[in-house]
Amino acid sequence: MTWATYITDLNIPKEWKNTSYHHDELPSWQVNGLHIWIDSHDPKVRTANANNIIGLDQGFMPRFTVQTANSYNGYDDDHTWIFETDSFEKLLEFVDSKKQWSVFKNDVWITDPYFDETGRFFVDPIKYYGLTRQELKEYGNSIWGNLK
Repeated sequence: MTWATYITDLNIPKEWKNTSYHHDELPSWQVNGLHIWIDSHDPKVRTANANNIIGLDQGFMPRFTVQTANSYNGYDDDHTWIFETDSFEKLLEFVDSKKQWSVFKNDVWITDPYFDETGRFFVDPIKYYGLTRQELKEYGNSIWGNLK
């Protein structure tokens, strides 16, 4: 079974970026600063995957697991799964609840345009990221809108 068959029962949103890598155990996507792993819909395949990934001989893990994109991309060491479910609808709700202003640069989700990818150095977002004044206005609205 190929990874393409893992999602035949799903309607993956267009804005999700396929980040599947042949050395990974499962196919994956990134969106909104999240890294989403998707296991097969076939119980036999899921059981084999659970054995390969966590050494579980019987049963399987949740079909959908999520960690931060920055942890997968190696920019932080916290590889904790932040969400797990067997429901694609619940996964979509979770992903939608995490929508925030962000820009993708050098394989890192940037959520504060006034800092570089490491989060350590102040930058001019227009020069450094090529953002427009309108995008910065949207960033400000997303931050202040969350305080209401």
